[in-house]
Amino acid sequence: MNDTDLSALAHLLQADHEDRALRPIDLSRLLNISTASTTTLIDRLEKSGHLTRGAHPTDKRALVLIPTMGENTDVYRTFSVVYQRMLAVAQSLTPTEAETVSKFLGQMTAAIDTEGAPHSPA
Repeated sequence: MNDTDLSALAHLLQADHEDRALRPIDLSRLLNISTASTTTLIDRLEKSGHLTRGAHPTDKRALVLIPTMGENTDVYRTFSVVYQRMLAVAQSLTPTEAETVSKFLGQMTAAIDTEGAPHSPA
């Protein structure tokens, strides 16, 4: 399971915990990935048994994503506790600190991004 999968599960579990419907487009926006990538992600998580697709409660044309790890499972409880601690740390940052961390992480991501890196000769 990759970082995007874990982030998706965190968002799904948080929405489930808050009794919020999470649509594929919501997940796409939260993860900042394309709708095509979101579909691939959802297919992968559905195939692995981590979520199911269901009917939206108010908009029957829309789908919602339902985590299959209910609140009574060990995985949910463990993941939820860790996620809540991480969220508390993030929320404790001042706006200036959050901006500094965001800038740093963005620069680190760019530094390790392989798309723009020169290829070594074979």
